[in-house]
Amino acid sequence: MKKQRKTTKRLIIHTYSVMILLLIMAGCDSMTDFNHSANEQAKIQVVPDGTHNSVTGGYEIITLGTLSNHSSAWAVDINEDNQIAGTSWGKGSNPEPDNYRVFKWINGNLTDLGEGQAHGINVSGSIAGLTGSGLFVDQNGSRTDLNSGYSFYRADQIINNSGTVTGLYSGWGAVWNSGEYENEPVLLGLPARCEEDEKVECTRPEPWAINSSGDVVGHFGVTYTDTNLSYRIAAIWSANQYDVPTWLEKSGQGGADRAARGVNDAGWIVGVVRNTQAAVWIPDANGDYGFAVDLPTLGSGWSFAYAVSEPDVNGVVRIVGESDDRAVLWTVDQTGNANGPVDLGTPHRHQKASAFSMNEAGYIVGQALRPNGNSTAVLWQPVSDNGDDDDGDGPAPPSGDLTASFDYSCGNSDTCEFTDTSTGDDIESRTWDPAGIADDGKHTFDAGEYTVTLTITDSGGNSTSASESINCRSHPRHGIRCS
Repeated sequence: MKKQRKTTKRLIIHTYSVMILLLIMAGCDSMTDFNHSANEQAKIQVVPDGTHNSVTGGYEIITLGTLSNHSSAWAVDINEDNQIAGTSWGKGSNPEPDNYRVFKWINGNLTDLGEGQAHGINVSGSIAGLTGSGLFVDQNGSRTDLNSGYSFYRADQIINNSGTVTGLYSGWGAVWNSGEYENEPVLLGLPARCEEDEKVECTRPEPWAINSSGDVVGHFGVTYTDTNLSYRIAAIWSANQYDVPTWLEKSGQGGADRAARGVNDAGWIVGVVRNTQAAVWIPDANGDYGFAVDLPTLGSGWSFAYAVSEPDVNGVVRIVGESDDRAVLWTVDQTGNANGPVDLGTPHRHQKASAFSMNEAGYIVGQALRPNGNSTAVLWQPVSDNGDDDDGDGPAPPSGDLTASFDYSCGNSDTCEFTDTSTGDDIESRTWDPAGIADDGKHTFDAGEYTVTLTITDSGGNSTSASESINCRSHPRHGIRCS
């Protein structure tokens, strides 16, 4: 009996230790008090180590919030005025298409632009995106449908500063010129080799990005009939020659699969080779491309590159993407010498992140993921920026001064307590949904999944929101417990 008691006691102690360890790993404050933060304005300075000394300074991480009653969002693109395009949606990691809403973020203020997903923003603030019926362009609140038909794919820079849009038209890569959105688009062509080589069968062109000149990058599919092997082939379709693409070579490290994801005005192209290896194609003085250059990874894992800046005075570009579930930044010179990747960090209580786009001032946008699968739209702002407008021609860089956030604790019961932790210089009103939270900071839930939203508004009429999902389950012995 004594031996059995000792064994039981050891088992209890061991089990309790494992529970504590798991709670520490999950970032919980205690066994009974699960505190969650929504839309934290976590400020993390990322200081590169000596191996990344070509990248100076760090980044302040600003979460952008969600639209009302939504629990997730991502930011896809940012223009030179620091206006951000993104998508906000409801519960779960895979919501129904009609739950997606397009937003524009300007200096802490989220504007709902209607149903759909954002896929790019240009210097005029026009946003291109996708709904269940096809592509559209939103020009400061006025939406034009491109009558493209619905073909889902993920691309983040599909509109350029002239308003030219690229995307899929009835499932085929195409380009709509500015001011001609209601006309038939120009279709992207396939290489002559697809017709001339009987051992090669090619499938649709799929565009992913367009630069200011109208050059389009993406990929098309190829199947080699003698081996029955299929690959993506990265390509660039030069403006005014959309019927004749340039076939981009694979990496010097081998592997046939490659896809282009971003292009700058100087013709640098970024993407992926060998399915999971970030790479860059660098044009020579004649505008020709050689083999893709592999970019370093975090550890020995996978990586993707999504956007590339213009070369600086030393011919060095910045590239953003992801590696091993982290948002990262590389720098690359004209010879292909790469530094990085620098881990840009994640907001508090987030585990994964991706960087999708950036502007020439160094602001980077993307998403971060919580352990529960919810996505947070993120802005990485250079910490060296003093908040002033450098040239006086546009608005000051976003300061994140108006930030909605709240903590909550449910204590393993059906009643949760909410604490407003929002920040802002001149907050005039706070609105809770459910509204009863405003009375005493508490709300009692039935079993089910709920979204709690706090919206704050300043004296200038600017508003922003933060949302969190509350999951309440009914237990036979303990009643309803929320977390």
